[in-house]
Amino acid sequence: MRQRISHTLAGTVAAAALLVGLPVHATELVTNGGFETGDFTGWTTAGDQTLSGVDSQNPHSGASAAYFGTNNSIATMAQTLATTAGTNYAVSFWLGNEVDVLGVSAPNSFAFSWDGTTETTLTNAAAFGYTQYSFVLPATGSSTVLNFSFRQDPAFWDIDDISVTAITAVPEPGSMALLGTGLFFVAVRAQRARKSPN
Repeated sequence: MRQRISHTLAGTVAAAALLVGLPVHATELVTNGGFETGDFTGWTTAGDQTLSGVDSQNPHSGASAAYFGTNNSIATMAQTLATTAGTNYAVSFWLGNEVDVLGVSAPNSFAFSWDGTTETTLTNAAAFGYTQYSFVLPATGSSTVLNFSFRQDPAFWDIDDISVTAITAVPEPGSMALLGTGLFFVAVRAQRARKSPN
């Protein structure tokens, strides 16, 4: 009997071990990533903010989005996130580039940086509707700066639904099914062993 319990425990532990190291997204780290407060709460803005703000004119989702129409200079917004060194993070945002009444969108520029490293830039980009940008980026310390910079002389950049989540190890549905199958066979074997004479 002791041996059967040992086999049952070993089977459970082995199946559970299959669950280690499987990625899933965790808690949202960005404050006000959808600008649903109607302002830049949670963000630090700098540079010329004369033609920048948050409104309900062109959100990707929800009621609000941020816009930047800085003319002949750069406007930035940044947020310092609590991170864990060595952990990877799923980073995403939705960006759109408008045109003016004459169909002009340049000169313009956009840059996104993570922890001081520029991850993507656009210069004199043609107009485009909301497009998702996604990255998996590592943290090197206990805090990481998420930074965006904008210039759009004739029109506006729109940005919305900014998200950063840690990628952690938890079960995926396929692994849970595998674990359930393994536990079923362990239970059947234990039941048969109970019925067999000693």
